[in-house]
Amino acid sequence: MKNLYKSIVIFSLLVIMVAGGGCGRKSMAGMQGIFTKNGLVMINVSHQPQEVAMKVNGQSKIPNWHFDGGSVFVREFWQPGASYEVQVDGRNWAGTAPMKPTPLPVSAQELGMLEDTPAVKDWSPVVYEDVAVSADGRYIGVASFDHNVYVFDNTGKKLWEYRIPDGVGVAAAFAADGSKLFVGESSPDANIYAFDTLTGKIRWQYGMAADIGRSTAQKWNSRPKITNIVVMGDKVITSAEYTQRVTERDGGRAKVTYVTSCVIRAFDGNDGNPKWRYPETGVMDTGISRITCSADGGKIAFANHSWSRGQFYVDGSIRLLAGSTGKLIGLCQLTPKGGKFSYVGIFDGINISPNGQYLTIVTSDDRGMLFDVSSIKADTADGEPNRDFRLLWLRQISNIQQVGGVPVYAYGNTARTTDEGKVYFMTGTTFLADKTATSGAPPFSHPDATSFFAYSNRGELLWKWQSEGGLGKLRFSRDSRYVVIPIQHNYVTRQKDKSGVYCLDLARTDGDPLVWFYPLEGVAVAAGIAGDGTTVVGLEVPIRQVDDRPDGMHRLHILQ
Repeated sequence: MKNLYKSIVIFSLLVIMVAGGGCGRKSMAGMQGIFTKNGLVMINVSHQPQEVAMKVNGQSKIPNWHFDGGSVFVREFWQPGASYEVQVDGRNWAGTAPMKPTPLPVSAQELGMLEDTPAVKDWSPVVYEDVAVSADGRYIGVASFDHNVYVFDNTGKKLWEYRIPDGVGVAAAFAADGSKLFVGESSPDANIYAFDTLTGKIRWQYGMAADIGRSTAQKWNSRPKITNIVVMGDKVITSAEYTQRVTERDGGRAKVTYVTSCVIRAFDGNDGNPKWRYPETGVMDTGISRITCSADGGKIAFANHSWSRGQFYVDGSIRLLAGSTGKLIGLCQLTPKGGKFSYVGIFDGINISPNGQYLTIVTSDDRGMLFDVSSIKADTADGEPNRDFRLLWLRQISNIQQVGGVPVYAYGNTARTTDEGKVYFMTGTTFLADKTATSGAPPFSHPDATSFFAYSNRGELLWKWQSEGGLGKLRFSRDSRYVVIPIQHNYVTRQKDKSGVYCLDLARTDGDPLVWFYPLEGVAVAAGIAGDGTTVVGLEVPIRQVDDRPDGMHRLHILQ
């Protein structure tokens, strides 16, 4: 299988290099040059070289290089269109740098069998597993829907795997120093685990079902589950929720309601000792999709999502907690836009800047906002929460569009802001704004669906980039310069030819921000990136075509 993958990799590289910039090249003895984001990689080098020489546009340069397992990495920030000549122990290679880099496939590792896979005609990705990369890019952790936890090194070597006793993996994050992998599951107990990265030994675990209730339901989304794992210094912040289907009799009629229980807990990452709980007693009667923290751990932000319709923790409630104590220090309540939208939906669309000054929100009805929350201090958690969320600007990212009387929209999905107040929003797949208008997929894709928007701190649209498929779990590099986006199928057109892992350079002020695109045979459900942007990973799952024929495999792709 490994030999087959190597053949596929070499063929894919040749295709990508030709398509990515018409890179002219000639090689001797099989040595090939690949222009990646971080430098020039010479592959098919069989042994440790004694000498590496390089010329750029005919001028000799002293390369900064190292040898690693059959490849020579030249740390050269290459110039698009420049001519390069490289000599490795007398073996020569020459080529022209393309306009954009290409990813270097390192390994593809098969994972276990899945009980269900997405269909190209359906909007749901079905599989919600997660992947994490350690800050230094050396280790990859997978919380898999095949009931296993895996850890690989960045060459693709599997270090260990752990069978989840009665559940599936849904969340993963590494400790800041990479020594531990934290994994959350959907199971009767909703465990969060702390594994030793190198050995797989369980350092500690805690069952969040003790806080929110236990269930042995068969479907993963009907059981208690971990919804967030955030590493904050030496602490781990996690949330869990459980939604019960309750049937009551109202006379001769059955009334079905859904009751949600949700809590946030902070643990000592080293020994699992509980630090604090929010709320201190009881539970939130709604769930939360995303927790976000400032870099110093002083502020934690989250929003209550809409579908559980809480009575006290109502949808559109934005809360700030003190990271050290879990006390409520800030509260802002958004109101519904009206029209087709009678609620405020906030999914992954909340983020606080690393310095804790800015908070950005994007709602499902595509309202994008930037707040200044610098006046809310983490050490003033007594009494009533501060409501001084100073709105700097609000923009309607996109609007409902109608064709043939059928209204559709592209819901606001993801938000990110920097220390300077620059903001990024991403919309999701096309949905019907009027569920009674028709059934099944919308008749066309919304023009702003699955699009990435960049805004200045004054609310000026800087650029827009659009993909052609559904959105998986994306990740940003530590400095917020790069984002890797897993793209799934387009259930409106029933196509998957644009599915794969995309890398965008968010520092670009003009032109196309796409750095590279790595296509997959199946569809991508999650992606990860090292803190320094060197190692990128993607999780692929098979997809069923209209005739139910599966395409793709369940595997982990490691790129550099």
